[in-house]
Amino acid sequence: MTSLKTHADSVLGGINGILHKSYESEMRQVDEELGNVHSVSALATSAKYNVTAHRNMSTNLNKTLMEAEGSLLVSMAEFNQMGPRIETITSLTNEAIVLINQTKVYMLYYAQYFFFQG
Repeated sequence: MTSLKTHADSVLGGINGILHKSYESEMRQVDEELGNVHSVSALATSAKYNVTAHRNMSTNLNKTLMEAEGSLLVSMAEFNQMGPRIETITSLTNEAIVLINQTKVYMLYYAQYFFFQG
């Protein structure tokens, strides 16, 4: 009976060892899976942040582009209005040159007239 008890204790010890090892290995696997879940969660959060940041940057770039396009249109309109202004100034400058030249001619004429009269 002692040998039967010893054999039973040995079998129970082996079963307990298997159960204990299984528990430890299962807990280790659970811990590894939990670590993987945390890693995946961190990556998903990072990806969500990156997508949001890219979306915001794209929105800001589009807004800047629209503002720049508006500024360009205003500048182009002002530039187009400069043409007639330049033509007007050129015409007035030419008229002023003609008047200056006519004044010089009259001054020379009168200077010669008074010189010969006097």
